[in-house]
Amino acid sequence: MDHETWIFKHLSERLLTLQHNSLASYPGPKLWAFSNFPNSIGRIQGLMWIRLKDAHNKYGPIVRSAPNELSFITPEVWADVYAKKPGRPEMPKGNYVPPPGRESLFDHPVHEEHQRIRKALRNGFTERAQKDQEPRVRRFIDGLMDQLRKVAKAGEATDIAQWNYLVAYDIVADLACGENFRGVEKGESHKWIGIGINTSTAFTVFHESKRLWPFNRILNYIPYLTKAVSLRMQHIQYLNELLDKRRNAKDTEPDFMTHALNYLDKPDGLNLGELQRSLEIVVTAASDTAATLPIGAVYYLCKNPSVYAQAQGRNPQQLRFGRGNRHQHRERQAILARRPQRSLENPPARTRKPPPPRGPRRRRHCGQLRAAGYPRFVSALCGIPFREELEPTRRLRTREPWSRECLGQNVAHAVTRVILARYVYNFDMELVDPEESLTDDARVRLVWSHKPLMVKVRSVR
Repeated sequence: MDHETWIFKHLSERLLTLQHNSLASYPGPKLWAFSNFPNSIGRIQGLMWIRLKDAHNKYGPIVRSAPNELSFITPEVWADVYAKKPGRPEMPKGNYVPPPGRESLFDHPVHEEHQRIRKALRNGFTERAQKDQEPRVRRFIDGLMDQLRKVAKAGEATDIAQWNYLVAYDIVADLACGENFRGVEKGESHKWIGIGINTSTAFTVFHESKRLWPFNRILNYIPYLTKAVSLRMQHIQYLNELLDKRRNAKDTEPDFMTHALNYLDKPDGLNLGELQRSLEIVVTAASDTAATLPIGAVYYLCKNPSVYAQAQGRNPQQLRFGRGNRHQHRERQAILARRPQRSLENPPARTRKPPPPRGPRRRRHCGQLRAAGYPRFVSALCGIPFREELEPTRRLRTREPWSRECLGQNVAHAVTRVILARYVYNFDMELVDPEESLTDDARVRLVWSHKPLMVKVRSVR
């Protein structure tokens, strides 16, 4: 097929999708319905969540975000789109197919094989494992508290977001590979953090390039993107070196690898390639979530001083690293335990109407689309009706239908509960600029690229 014929055929198919595609009746920008290009470029830039928010404000709760994709923002759709139900196949992990022997917990296309890899890793993330790992975690958090006391004594403003990243990456690197970056101790960032964040850009480029052919060839000539891909390769190489070092270590304290290495190269276990790839995903997820959750929590607590005051007075020794925390006061339990959930749901909306009531029409739409195999997703970043006010006792149901036992998330939540309890018990924090928004100019790819969160810290203990 010559180039002219290919171009004519491609344009004809694209034009047909505007009016004769099964999704033609759903509203959205015409360019989005014509091509995947705007959607993919928006995701590579990290700005698609803003464009989706604007589109939903204009067109309503259902938007055609690509020729064969829909975006929903109503919370009740989560169960219909993501939940596994009898007679329905499991949603695919994504359109990325890894090479044989390099599958991971994140992207293995076969459910049974995914469960095999998960089984080999999960014992390092259980409640019992978290209790065994608690002394290691506590050392890093104690170091963070000491550093913040020095900042408070000096009377200087500090970037609490940076401190959160330092302690999160110190903890996860130590638990994953036995490597102490000493980021909190030195008060300096480690190259791991920058490389890890750039990895999210590279991953997004890899994923979206599948939909951009033949435009994906252009990506090889964009310096910013080629640098991100290069940094990801460095990230993988460095992580593999740390894993080799951990495999050869003797008499180590309990960590993520304590149980996983027992399954290495076993018939019902996992091979080295699967362990390397899975560790890359788990480390990235746990590090970024453990860093991001307290950032959002501190921001909202500082925005709501009365709630901050209610949360203070807790004894941090009563809030342990593992699960099964016991709170003496239900109100404080809601404040401390639900702050991580609340901060997960950034960014807040400026103006938002409540979601319309669920009805047969909405259920029928979701059921037909699932059966037809169209990609669709619920855009939590721009669709949940937020307010700046914090209501800690409110029941948050939005994410429950899609809740999965994410290994990295479990660790991140456990770490966050301890850090947050120690923050509110030991310090008063105040935003340097009370009018500053946490999410202005934020870019969201695989992870959230935040900006500094400057606070004034005063020690109260």
